[in-house]
Amino acid sequence: MKQSIWKCLLIVTLVVGMCAIAGAQTPTDIAVTNDVTVHTITWTDAAGLTGETYNVYMSESPITDVT
Repeated sequence: MKQSIWKCLLIVTLVVGMCAIAGAQTPTDIAVTNDVTVHTITWTDAAGLTGETYNVYMSESPITDVT
């Protein structure tokens, strides 16, 4: 169970981190619902932005390179 929670936290960190790297405003209210095989991530889009996309990554181990 703890390993699944770690995966979700890693995903949330990357979503926020990738937005900051791109220079865009960071989405707020990021939440993760953890299930055995499905992890649902929700957030509130940054105001004033349209057409933005997000890449969400998951890994069994920490992702150290986001280039």
